[in-house]
Amino acid sequence: MRLSQLLSAFVVVCVLSLVGCGGSGEPTSVDSDELQSYVEDNAADLAAEDAAMEAEEEAEDADDE
Repeated sequence: MRLSQLLSAFVVVCVLSLVGCGGSGEPTSVDSDELQSYVEDNAADLAAEDAAMEAEEEAEDADDE
């Protein structure tokens, strides 16, 4: 009895993994034009973020020495 329940559960898990939950229908990639316009619109914010990351890396390098 227990073995049949275990096998039934295993079959259900296998079937669900093969079938999946279905796609969301939303795109999974970013259009290059959309990315370019985002970079152009947020250039100042991105530059500030890059500078902050570089400063953090330099501080970590200084701590390591």
